[in-house]
Order: sequence, then structure tokens, then C-alpha cells
Amino acid sequence: MQEKKLARDLKQTLIAVAKWVTEEVKLYSPGGYGNPFTVLNQILLECPQDMQALWSFHFQRKMICWNNHVQPSLRTALTMWPILYITEWMVEQAAESSLQAVLDVLMNDGAYEETDRRCYDPGCDQVLLKDARCVVKIPDKIMFVELPQDLMSAEIDCNLILNVGGCKWTQVGRISATQRTGMHFYSHILRADVPIPGWFHYNDLDNGGRPVLISPITNGRKPLSFFVFYVKNP
Repeated sequence: MQEKKLARDLKQTLIAVAKWVTEEVKLYSPGGYGNPFTVLNQILLECPQDMQALWSFHFQRKMICWNNHVQPSLRTALTMWPILYITEWMVEQAAESSLQAVLDVLMNDGAYEETDRRCYDPGCDQVLLKDARCVVKIPDKIMFVELPQDLMSAEIDCNLILNVGGCKWTQVGRISATQRTGMHFYSHILRADVPIPGWFHYNDLDNGGRPVLISPITNGRKPLSFFVFYVKNP
């Protein structure tokens, strides 16, 4: 009886979320396909401001030419990212292909992508600007990280422990796609609320979606991985 009630409540909740996505915020058309993590990003943005500090990154963005002239007219205010989106060019500028190395870059000088635009300085002949992004504030409790799906390298190291902002962060979950369409997902979740704590594997196409204990989990990820989750150590 309890399972039937939970199933009914879950169904009603999913219907309500689908209606909100298609009719209110209009992320996707009814019956259309979309990335569920775009929905997660929107939900996080809709949360009260005092809660957003728990998971949000704050970035300073500025335009710089290759002669290090900061473009004053193109300066922007701080931007908030509920989910840290790792791009291929961020990985390329890191010392190695790992989340730790990418975060080290973002926390220091920042990562940049090039854009075609002439430097404002009349005496400068540069026609390429660096659109730089630097993290100036990290989340208080949890990190949502989206990995690049089209990374040319075979894998990126999803460190089990990150050192960011003078604190240690532990990986507690990872969600991947079983195929490029993203129609089915599997996840690895670190659980401590069970008789045998450890990493559990969930796959909607295998074992009826029920959890399977696995140990240990490997650091690397294949190109179809989507999201990694970290929590700050107490």
C-alpha cells in the first residue's frame, strides 16, 4: 500500500514538473525531447536567493586583448552559475585533463575563449580578444558540475576528492547517458544510509532500475558522462 502511494505521489509530481517545464517556463514543447539537467538548472535558479549560495558559483567575466588591455566598455558584472559547466577549452588550458586542474585554472587566472573583436586601444593592433572567466566565489555546500560531452580526449579525471577554496570536497554522485540521445541514464551514487555503505550503480535498463553495489569506482569517465556531484567535507 505504501509503495502504491509513493508511486502515485511520484507520478503526480512528475506531471506537475512537466506542466511547469512546458507551460510556465517553456523550456521544451509538450512531448518534445530535452536535457533533464536544463530543467535542474532552471529549478535551482527559481529557488530563494538565500538558498542559492549553497550551490552557486560566482564568476567575474572580462575581455582582454593579447597585449593585456582590459576592454573597459565590455566589462560585465558578476554572473551566477547554479551548475558549473566545464567546456572543452577550459580543459585544454588546464595542466592536465582533470576536474581539479580545471578548477585550479578557474580559481586563479581564469579560463578564456577567443572572440573576434578589435582592441579598444587606438595604438593596439590586436583583433582577437580573450573572453576570460574567473571564479570569485564557490558554493557553500554542494557542487553541481556538468562535463563536456564532445571532449576530444578519451576521458577526464573526475577526482574523488577535490581541493577547492582551502576545503576538501568529496564526490558523491555521477550521472551518465547510456547512449548519445540521452534517452536513458545510469548513475553512481555514494550511499551511507544502507547496511553496506559504498558506491551503488543504478541503470533504468538493467535490474529494473534497482541499485547494485559496486566497489571501487574508478576516477576516469567516458565521453558520455554528463554530471558529477560533490559535497564539502565537514
